[in-house]
Amino acid sequence: MIYGNFFSKDSQFFKYRMTTSKVVLLGDKCSKIPAIINRATTTFFDSEDPGITSGAAYVIKPIQLQENTVNLHIWDLACQERYLPIIPKYVCHSAVVIFVFSLTDRDSLFNVTRYYDVVKQNSKEFPILFLV
Repeated sequence: MIYGNFFSKDSQFFKYRMTTSKVVLLGDKCSKIPAIINRATTTFFDSEDPGITSGAAYVIKPIQLQENTVNLHIWDLACQERYLPIIPKYVCHSAVVIFVFSLTDRDSLFNVTRYYDVVKQNSKEFPILFLV
């Protein structure tokens, strides 16, 4: 078989998948995703930050798991109506999808189902899901 060792632990593909993981956060603009990402990647949290993303934002957060360093490629997608068509491209091949809603906006919780449907329709390998 030509590609017999492609998925073995010694292959470059396997090493890349084990050291890089794509994480996507989806939620309405009221859910303050930028503040959550800022807190996860630094030690700073600003509850007064308006937390609105225009388009998509991207950051890499290295984490240590046993003897391996895993680079989390964290994507914040602005889930405004005009950006909904780009979401399928970002959720494809995601290892983790985090749905974020605001306790102060009931619609943001109901919209999670819409984002879930997009993930379900566009993920080749179904990612780990969180609701925050």
